Amino acid sequence: KISVIPHSSEKYVTFFKSTIGKIKLRFLDSFRFLNTSLSQLANNLPKDHFYHTQLFFDHDDMPLVTRKGVYPYDYTDSWTKLEETQLPPKEGFFNKITEEHISDEEFDHAKEVWSKFNCTTLGDYSDIYL
Repeated sequence: KISVIPHSSEKYVTFFKSTIGKIKLRFLDSFRFLNTSLSQLANNLPKDHFYHTQLFFDHDDMPLVTRKGVYPYDYTDSWTKLEETQLPPKEGFFNKITEEHISDEEFDHAKEVWSKFNCTTLGDYSDIYL
């Protein structure tokens, strides 16, 4: 069962998905409630305030996981893409909505994350990105 709180027929404020047991997933359009993007908020937050993130990642890895990541949204158009065993080429990160490519620095960051966290599939990379 999925429950939604719509803003319009095409935009949603939030939606909920009940799963097995008492687990409920909630997806929220945070930009509607925060005064700036998550990327900017993360940049403004001191690194020692990422309490929950620090429970899962080593101190040395925090700079990699507390900055805005890059993800090949348009490239990942099927479940089989998540099984691919290498990061897509830089062109695979092209954003069709903004019609922008990622920078060399952003692509280097994606490669560093892939390597540092021993990703073997795009699905592994997706897990780190999330």
